[in-house]
Amino acid sequence: MAYEANRKKETRLKHVRVYDQLYRLIQEGVFPAGSQLPSEPVLAGQLSVSRMTLRRALALLQEDHLVKNIRGKGNFICAPSSCTPPLETGKARHPIYSCCAQPFGEVELEFRIEPPTEAITQSLGQKSAAVVIAVYGNRDYDDTLLEMKDILTERGFTVIAGLAAIAQHSIAPSIAAGRPDEKDRHELREAARAIWEKLEDLAAPADGQVEVKGKRKEYGGSAMKPTADENCVGCGTCAEQCPVKAIPAEAPNTTDRERCISCMRCIKVCPAGARKLDPAGIAAVEQRLSKICGERKENELYI
Repeated sequence: MAYEANRKKETRLKHVRVYDQLYRLIQEGVFPAGSQLPSEPVLAGQLSVSRMTLRRALALLQEDHLVKNIRGKGNFICAPSSCTPPLETGKARHPIYSCCAQPFGEVELEFRIEPPTEAITQSLGQKSAAVVIAVYGNRDYDDTLLEMKDILTERGFTVIAGLAAIAQHSIAPSIAAGRPDEKDRHELREAARAIWEKLEDLAAPADGQVEVKGKRKEYGGSAMKPTADENCVGCGTCAEQCPVKAIPAEAPNTTDRERCISCMRCIKVCPAGARKLDPAGIAAVEQRLSKICGERKENELYI
């Protein structure tokens, strides 16, 4: 069975278009609940895309609980009852949530910073309002908000708010364990409400520019660099999602230590659990941080 590829000129990312194609096929019953998708080489051929593009689309479908990957067997269509409940946003609901009827208790968001393009800079950077957000592990966010503000301002945006939020430390998980907790979630909801109200009240974004904390300095890097062990299956997920392209797609079991910024995203997304840090190094970091990060820090809003 071959599927007709969309040949129109599109501005959406290719893997997003593939996601939409597969989503429609699932909704139309071509791939019913419980059925198995064709193997990656076959499905990539049917959709006329590369396996790398298909994997990125499948990763999105898995995140949205529409597809489940069973290691060694393949990808299977989830039953509607197993879908994740939707985020209530009034009428603005994505169709992928149409199968979900249960109320939600928590929503996890992930985001990444992509290199700017000229088109984005020209279309968005016209004094458009922007919010800078830093998430850190109870030590310090240093000049992160300031650096993001500098970059956005240089590209024509106006930063109207800044937020520094606490989460479990990415290298030393015992630091800020359990954060964000209920108190954090309440504060973040209130912060979002305050930012939205400010945006609605502004006559022009330039009227709402804010100052954020930070002292400009050069980033010295971290000695803690994730590496892949013998469990690496070469799927390339880490290479696709590394924000600084420190993991080559042709050799995803390696790491460019000069490029790596120790964000630990590759550890988070590795489906085989093959990317790790040196246990001795983690223990040393936890011991050092426990002395300076023992006191609970709070979320900070600049508005």
